[in-house]
Amino acid sequence: MNKALSFKILSVFTIRFLFVLVITTSNFKFDVLPLINDWKVYLLFIILWFLFEIFFNQNLQNHYLFIFFGIGFLKILLILYTKNFDLNIFYGAPDSIPLKELGGTLLECFQYSRNCGGEPHFQRGPSYSILISIFTLGTKISPIFLIIIQIFLYAFINTGIIKKINSKNSIVNSSIMILLAVYPSLSIFSRIVLYEIWGVFCLFIAWYISNENKDSKRNYYYYLLLISFSVYLQIQFFIAIFLFFLKFCYFNKVSLKKILIGFLIPVLLIFAWGFRNATHLGHWDFNPYSGCYLEKNIIEPTEAIKNNVSNEKIRNSSTTLSLLNENIDVSKLNKIEICEEFLKIIPSYYLENINYIFENYKNFSYGFFKDNLVCQYKEIGCEEGYWFFIINKIFNYLLIISFIYLALKPNKKELIDFLIFVILFLLILVLVTIDIPRMRIALDIYFFYLIGRVFNVLFKDIKINRL
Repeated sequence: MNKALSFKILSVFTIRFLFVLVITTSNFKFDVLPLINDWKVYLLFIILWFLFEIFFNQNLQNHYLFIFFGIGFLKILLILYTKNFDLNIFYGAPDSIPLKELGGTLLECFQYSRNCGGEPHFQRGPSYSILISIFTLGTKISPIFLIIIQIFLYAFINTGIIKKINSKNSIVNSSIMILLAVYPSLSIFSRIVLYEIWGVFCLFIAWYISNENKDSKRNYYYYLLLISFSVYLQIQFFIAIFLFFLKFCYFNKVSLKKILIGFLIPVLLIFAWGFRNATHLGHWDFNPYSGCYLEKNIIEPTEAIKNNVSNEKIRNSSTTLSLLNENIDVSKLNKIEICEEFLKIIPSYYLENINYIFENYKNFSYGFFKDNLVCQYKEIGCEEGYWFFIINKIFNYLLIISFIYLALKPNKKELIDFLIFVILFLLILVLVTIDIPRMRIALDIYFFYLIGRVFNVLFKDIKINRL
């Protein structure tokens, strides 16, 4: 590479990251950095960045991974400017603490519990905790190495979305690249110790290779790895990945023997975990806390709607305990036994409160497409404000157009993809109905793809002469 070309590439990246810096600092709200309070100024910077990419940048497709990794790393550096910075802020989410503890005991005493010699952990599968244990040496060192790997996953996913759109048009590629760069969801969850970014990564790989006809043998083994990892991660990721595996098998005419192996692996893993739990509980159970998950994710928000109070008030008052069988003395039950009692009342609770539950579902679904998503995890850079409102507004309008296009231009493979993501959404809807940003990122990858596909149609005949 000659010096002139090297200087040109360096200049392009410098200008690009200056745009990112200005736009990003408008939402981090650090005292030492500039702040954009006027949404029109923010929009102007987005337009200027877009024009720069269209007219001045060349060979963009060769640098997407570096671009997104740079953006992710830049946001980590911005966190250094927060007051009282501590590397433990990456454990800022409530669910990060038990994950940290589990990762520590795995290496320290080869137990899957929150402390050595403590009660065995049943609530979460060990996939992500194993990663924490490996990359933090059992939490003996900072999680920064794990976070850097997660930022790489964020960069890889975003790069993969653009590749999957497969556009030769610079307008399309530049638009999607900028949208992905300023839309915060994946970036946020890449810089915190939570398993979502790994789930989305596995889901994206499963989706990406489901349409590939080449290297089918290699991709088959990839699926076996993805299935094995996701079984012990989260159920919605596992089911969606498994459905993409079936799609892959169908279009690649995979033998029945190999399909059966794909079925057998998760079955064996599920039963292995269930029997592991049986050694402590006295009976087989994959997750003895299932009832409490449904209590937290379904019953609590439903009771909040019924009583016209906040979900937090319901949780803090332990209102849901009064729903259990009145003949049971809750004070004499341990946590697992209480969870089992919640599981028993779920069918009748659904029948008696079906209207309130559907109201809960409706509110949750609306939240998926709200113009201003919730600001979470302030310790790692809170992303909110006018800019967030604008980008969500633009994103949602583009998404509506994309769904219309999909309906008018059906394609067999794309229709199957759509149905799988619909199933994923329904799984989330039925099982969760809280914490919308965490739940939505699994669908964001598909939303961006749809928008890119529509852009391909709208701008396919437009040619830009670069300067």
